[in-house]
Amino acid sequence: MLKKIVCLTALMLLFTGLAAAQGTFVYTNDDEPFAPNTVSGFSVASSGTLTLMPGSPFLTGGTGGGGGFFAVNRTRAGIVGNCLFASNTVSNDVSAFTIDTTTGVLTLVAGSPFPTGDLGDGAGIALAPTPNGMFLMATNAVSVTVFSVATGCALTPIAGSPFPLLVFGPDGIKVSANGSFLAVAEGSQYEMLSIASSGALTSVGGFPITGGQFGAGVDINCASDLLFGGEANGTETIVDGYSIASSGTLTPVKGSPFEVESGTGVNSNFVLLGAKPGTKPVAHSKLLFVSNQASNTITVFSVGSKGALSLVKGSPFPISSAFFPSGMDTSPDGSLLYVSNGNNAVNVFSVSSKGVLTEVAGSPFTTGQPGGLLSLAGFPSRACK
Repeated sequence: MLKKIVCLTALMLLFTGLAAAQGTFVYTNDDEPFAPNTVSGFSVASSGTLTLMPGSPFLTGGTGGGGGFFAVNRTRAGIVGNCLFASNTVSNDVSAFTIDTTTGVLTLVAGSPFPTGDLGDGAGIALAPTPNGMFLMATNAVSVTVFSVATGCALTPIAGSPFPLLVFGPDGIKVSANGSFLAVAEGSQYEMLSIASSGALTSVGGFPITGGQFGAGVDINCASDLLFGGEANGTETIVDGYSIASSGTLTPVKGSPFEVESGTGVNSNFVLLGAKPGTKPVAHSKLLFVSNQASNTITVFSVGSKGALSLVKGSPFPISSAFFPSGMDTSPDGSLLYVSNGNNAVNVFSVSSKGVLTEVAGSPFTTGQPGGLLSLAGFPSRACK
């Protein structure tokens, strides 16, 4: 009996050690302008402090563009597995890396970068993995390339790819948590596409933006029944809210568009749903973060059960040393918010249970690279449960 207890204790210590070895990381797409592109990698301390990891930056093998749309998701980590994907605007391809989950160090996958097989538009290639880890979506000028993702993170276009879009020049994209739909921001509208078990896409239709400006960023809640879109405009923060039917059609929620007083948040392209720290399960989408490029601030909304948005007290929150803040992500538990800074740095905020942001000591943390930083991704990805 004593021997069994000793063995059980040893196993528990082993598994505890393995769990503790899992690190938390942030990766940027440096988008080097018309030069060999790189990804910078940071280790994240419990305080939110970032430290560049050994070997950073990591070459993608492709060529960056150094510009484009603010809300394009150029870097995404797989929701399952240890894959990181980074797009290269000028060479029009996608690089795949494996992540060492202990150190965060990246290894470029053989065959990278993988061509999209269609024409780019210079705005940037947006990426969105499916929750089951089987497919990666990548936008082109008028289409979406769907890649199958191998066990080692290598990419292969599926049969029939690329699939056409309704409007030229897609911006931000997101796959719903149930894996049924791909949402694409297309300026005058948000297009919804159904995803077959094979990964093939079929357009459900285009749905006009409610605020009348330019639909840029897009996100979908964990229940897959609400979509939020950020509108690019020159005067205020405007967010569109829609309910998603089982067919994928969109209907504006009551009160949409949600507008913040003129001048408090300007050119608010990127939107990101997050969790209120301490809530259970943590993956529930209770907060909406909006990065304001022209006013260098972050607006935070509390999300109601039916999609109504209410402004978190203190919004918008200033960002130190910021220049066009754009792409964002959160830590797995939602307690930290990472914001890409056009000054080639990452700003980090702690998030309170009420959604109030406080910038952590030492923020922003520089990549040391010359690209105009617009996109980043946290790892592990915050999965819906």
